[in-house]
Amino acid sequence: MAVRTAMDDALEQAVTSGRVPGVVAMAADETGVIYEGAFGSRELGANVPMTLDTVFLIASMTKAITSVAAVQLVERGLITLDEPLGARFPELADLQVLEGFDAAGEPILRPARGPVTLRQLLTHTAGFSGGYWNPNMQRYMA
Repeated sequence: MAVRTAMDDALEQAVTSGRVPGVVAMAADETGVIYEGAFGSRELGANVPMTLDTVFLIASMTKAITSVAAVQLVERGLITLDEPLGARFPELADLQVLEGFDAAGEPILRPARGPVTLRQLLTHTAGFSGGYWNPNMQRYMA
């Protein structure tokens, strides 16, 4: 039988207090998994318990997870924050910037002024845009 920890108590309290319907947590270090626990229910109003293999939709949390992984690579000296990434990731080499559209409605593109770096990607300053933020990008994507 596993030893009950303060983490178990904290996560179970979050469930019993109603702050969350259920939670699964895991922590690891360089030696492997050092904590795992599952508490509460998978579905509101249902008696389906959370388990260590419960699947979650994490949506925008992928940015946080990817950022942590990238910084770990920096800490290990496998990549730097300011190196051009085009050599490692060809899709980031020779990028084009949308300047607008000409009279015929064709996009006006120019080469990027510099290479994309990990620092820029982590700080969202690489110049990428989604169509939902920029009307010109919406038009270009259409």
